[in-house]
Amino acid sequence: MEPVFNFDNEMIVRGRDGNLRPYKYFLYEDIVVMSAPEFTSSSAMFRFKFLDASIIDGDQLEEKTFIVLHDIKLDKDLLLSTFYHELGHIKLNHLVEYEAIGREESIARGEVHYAELEADKYSFDKMGKVNTIRWLESLIERTTQNIAAREKELEQGTSTDSASLEKYKNSLWELEQRVQVVRSLN
Repeated sequence: MEPVFNFDNEMIVRGRDGNLRPYKYFLYEDIVVMSAPEFTSSSAMFRFKFLDASIIDGDQLEEKTFIVLHDIKLDKDLLLSTFYHELGHIKLNHLVEYEAIGREESIARGEVHYAELEADKYSFDKMGKVNTIRWLESLIERTTQNIAAREKELEQGTSTDSASLEKYKNSLWELEQRVQVVRSLN
């Protein structure tokens, strides 16, 4: 069943700074699908676990699986491709053993982490080749823009965060590899 992106519920989260922030969400197959526009990317998580953040109003949700969508204003096919990629991580049990460090280590070895390829295939199976490629290409475009912005900040001296630039470059490389894999699928 295709999800209806009707963020009609709200939970309150206390951030590590102590401030309270409302987040809109809906449930899909007992998975909390949350809108978080200030995040830099979408993700899936086994339980609610942000850096020192806790749910204040809605604590019945803490033990549920989450899909966090950072950009719900995408056109429907891009939003669905993002959703199905993250849902793939859940359905394929990646969240039990997946750690970001493993993904970074894979990239350092010149490999794409298996979980990303499997989640892309899950999205491909739901959305088809054209939509999955278009979604990955939109991620490549956004990542390329982020690289240009970081390079400009470093050139102008408004930032000294070269590690962030390297992460974006690694992400770009990974996305380019992933789109090639999806192009080869039938």
